[in-house]
Amino acid sequence: MTRQVTPRGAGPGAPPPPPVRRRRTLHPWAWWLWACGGMAVASFTRNALLLLLLAGAITWVVVIRRSAAPWARSIRAYAWLALIVIGIRVVFQILLGGIRYGTVLFTLPEISLPAWFAGIELGGPVTLEGIAFTVIDASRLAVLLFCVGAANTLANPRRAFRSLPRHFHRIATSVVIALSVAPQLVESVQRVSRARRLRGTTTSRRHAVRGLVVPVLEDSIERSMLLAQSMEARGFGSTSRVTRYRPDPWRLEETITACCGLAAGLLAWWLHSDDPMLMWPPALPLSWPQLSPVIVAIVVLMALPGIVSPPPSKDDL
Repeated sequence: MTRQVTPRGAGPGAPPPPPVRRRRTLHPWAWWLWACGGMAVASFTRNALLLLLLAGAITWVVVIRRSAAPWARSIRAYAWLALIVIGIRVVFQILLGGIRYGTVLFTLPEISLPAWFAGIELGGPVTLEGIAFTVIDASRLAVLLFCVGAANTLANPRRAFRSLPRHFHRIATSVVIALSVAPQLVESVQRVSRARRLRGTTTSRRHAVRGLVVPVLEDSIERSMLLAQSMEARGFGSTSRVTRYRPDPWRLEETITACCGLAAGLLAWWLHSDDPMLMWPPALPLSWPQLSPVIVAIVVLMALPGIVSPPPSKDDL
């Protein structure tokens, strides 16, 4: 005969236990609106100090608010991509020039080019002003890429697709698949690298690259086929009615996060129109970038979602 044990304090007349409040993850489109505000700020300025503080604020929010999902580690790949963009621009500035005036750092031997290469100089003096201008101008594109990486890291692309109205499902599918390529590749590389380490595979670097690329491509194709089969099983492309299971709520935290990014973008646009010398300092003479209370407010607005947004949920995997 089995004996049923009643928990202490859970008798017939005991009050019901208090409901357990589940930790939720911020709505994905709130993160995308916040990231769009950061991209607007980067596009309206060439102030190196503002770009540096903007990248620091975005990094801080990503570090404390990203989830434990494997695709949430893709921010490192975007950071390396941003650094590569800056490096390529600097190399082209050194070799092909563009800004040859100012303080000469060193001089490369000049190579004469055919007449149909008019306007392009290969070699010549490399100046401090040219390098500084190139690094700052390339940092704008680097911060734009970093904002896209932050949104991909913080917002689950599947949840973002699920939250759209059914009229936008065809367009959203293409956009979500395009945006999730980099996180999925990063996840595949991590999975294959972990499997190789567990097997104790030790090969040369050339063979290691070959042994890493083929499994990553194979894994990407298999996951793409699984995605297509799951979409077909859910009736994508048919005229059936689109339903939602456990839709993501839009609450006060989402509104504050989205408004912070949009307000930062509007402040950058206003400051760009009101004080263009502050947002677009000249390349010559080379001077230290200036700060203003409005710039500080822009950075604070971009960092504020790291405080007001809820911590990541363990269910968002």
